[in-house]
Amino acid sequence: MRSLKNQILILMLGSLVLLAATFLGVLGTYMKNDVVAGAIIKARSDLATCGEIIDKSYPGAWFVKEGNLYKGSTKISLNNEVVDNLSRLTGDTVTVFLGEKRVATTVRGSNGERAIGTSVSANVVQTVLKDGQTYVGEADVVGEWYHTGYVPLR
Repeated sequence: MRSLKNQILILMLGSLVLLAATFLGVLGTYMKNDVVAGAIIKARSDLATCGEIIDKSYPGAWFVKEGNLYKGSTKISLNNEVVDNLSRLTGDTVTVFLGEKRVATTVRGSNGERAIGTSVSANVVQTVLKDGQTYVGEADVVGEWYHTGYVPLR
C-alpha cells in the first residue's frame, strides 16, 4: 500500500492538473468570444470601407442590364479588378452578388477557378435579400465556413 505522503502528493497533483485544465478551458472560451467579436467588428468596418470605395470609384446607381450588374457606367459582373482591389485593401475575400449568385468574386472553388455563379449561403438569403438588412456572422462560402458580412445593394 502507498504511504500517506504519496497519496497526498497524488491528490495534490491531480487537483492542480484539474484546476489548470479548467483554467485553460475558461480562458479558451473567453479568447474565442473575443476573436469572434473582433471578426464581427472587422466585417462591419470592411463592409463600410468597401461601400465607400465603390461609391467613390464608380459613381452612379446600381442597376441590372441584360443580366449583368452595373454600378454607374461600370460593369461589375465578371469584373475581377473591382473585387481584387477591395481584397488587397482589406485582406478579405470579396464577392458581389446579383440576387443569390456570385457575379464577381475572389472566392475560389475546389478547381481553383473563381466561384462565379455559385449561390449565397442559405442563412444569408432571408436577412439580406428578403429583409434588406446587413448580415454579419458565419456563413457557408463554397463549402467552407467563414466569419462574413453581407450588405444589400440598393
